[in-house]
Amino acid sequence: MPYNQLLQMVSRLEGELQARDVVIACLRNERVKSLLNHIRTRPEVPPSDPFAALFRDKLAIDGNFCNRDTSSLAVQAENEANLIINEQIEILYDMVTRQRQTHNRMVHILTESLDNNQRMRQELEEEKRKHEHDTAQGDDITYGLEIERTKLKQELEAERNQKKKLEKDMKKLQETLEFERNREKQMVLYLMAERKAIIKQYLEEGKRSQDLAQILNEEKQRSDTIAKVASFDTERKQLKLNSAKDDKRIKELEGEVLLLRNELDTYRKKLQQFQPSTGTKPRDEGVGMANVAKVVQPTATVSSVPVSGPTTGIARSLSVAPGVQPHPPASAVSRLNAQQANSGSQSPTVRNPNVSPPPK
Repeated sequence: MPYNQLLQMVSRLEGELQARDVVIACLRNERVKSLLNHIRTRPEVPPSDPFAALFRDKLAIDGNFCNRDTSSLAVQAENEANLIINEQIEILYDMVTRQRQTHNRMVHILTESLDNNQRMRQELEEEKRKHEHDTAQGDDITYGLEIERTKLKQELEAERNQKKKLEKDMKKLQETLEFERNREKQMVLYLMAERKAIIKQYLEEGKRSQDLAQILNEEKQRSDTIAKVASFDTERKQLKLNSAKDDKRIKELEGEVLLLRNELDTYRKKLQQFQPSTGTKPRDEGVGMANVAKVVQPTATVSSVPVSGPTTGIARSLSVAPGVQPHPPASAVSRLNAQQANSGSQSPTVRNPNVSPPPK
């Protein structure tokens, strides 16, 4: 994958993570606000409630979080879960209260039923005594009493059936209450497990975002290093170009020096060829040879400053008319040889401005 596409993908992934964190935080805040508003309108759970005590013990056991950075987020998630659990517990408390009211009402009905049965029994006993007392009064009264007793027995049987029915309903309600308790307990355990999974996922996402940020920093350092290497390569190429120019200039100067040495050797040979046989020396020729000695005097260094042209008499005559062969006297030639012997191993250099250095 190219480097630019990798950077673009990392940037998009980081933006998606940030957007998801913002959306999760907004949804959590809205949920917490709605739960808080809903809880404020309901009565608080008493501290002595056993479910509240169990929940506090669970919080005390799970109170250790991973680190400082995630502790506040974990506490916030814990509070949200607590609010949801408290709401469910309040619903259970309402249901328990209604069941208790129903139970009290059924107990009151059963108590009234027992009182009625006791009263009816007493009345029956009293009627029985009256019947025994009035047995002698006639068969009509006995018949009426038997009818009344049968009626009372039927009423008693109906009351017993109603009592059994109420007991059956009460047992069913108790089973329903136990089932609801177990279901709410499983729901609480499921919510706690889901909360742990969410916290674990959040920590993994945070670690992943940190790894991506570290990779992004490394890629930035790599791009900076590449830019520096490119600048160093450009500077190295410039230095190589300057060095090549300097080498070319040095070679041109060496060629110029070699050319001047060759010219000097040519001039020496010409002077040696035209030595006169007589020893007389005119005054003007002596002056000219002195000028020639000054022109061909050896130097230890080579100057790169261009020379406009020869200024002495002999040098001017040589540069203007190179085809003319002069005839210097023997004294001038001997003086020139003496000056060359005194100069030692230094090679004389004469620069001719009319001759350009040979190309390399």
